[in-house]
Amino acid sequence: ATLRDLLDLAMVESSNTLTEMFGRLVAIARGQEPTFEGATTAVLEGVASLGVNVSGTVLTDTSGLSLANRISPRLLAELAALSASDPALRPLLIALPVSGLDGTLLERDIEPGMVRAKTGTLLRVVSLAGVTTTADGRLVAFSVMADGVPAGGAYLARLHVDEWVNSLVTYSAAG
Repeated sequence: ATLRDLLDLAMVESSNTLTEMFGRLVAIARGQEPTFEGATTAVLEGVASLGVNVSGTVLTDTSGLSLANRISPRLLAELAALSASDPALRPLLIALPVSGLDGTLLERDIEPGMVRAKTGTLLRVVSLAGVTTTADGRLVAFSVMADGVPAGGAYLARLHVDEWVNSLVTYSAAG
């Protein structure tokens, strides 16, 4: 499979194994060791080279599974915006699941076909980052995170995240 095909699979299926592999490939390409530390260092260097502020970001893996990871919603929204505006990053945007159509957004309560985004769910965190077009035709990048979700509360948090994203889809500056 091509890297593009693997990226599509990793995003749609939310494959932690593939994202770890991509981290190792980035490490090798940037002259780092293909280890957790090398991958996370290389990924942060790569993101910073795009002009995105990575200060305060802590990565201990590239799958997003580590509870020690710390990443801001702003950083994720900036990456989503860049993927929509930079042709070199467009494959990342295209690989994201589409609401109501595929992957981790297939059965979310989000307006079908209107959102491309990546989900993130851990024990006490629910997040969604991507792009949508508002009712008045503006393309917007977003990232929303619910942190400190009570045990057993991920489903309810996800419903609130979906409701917030739907408010972006239906937003119109004209009222």
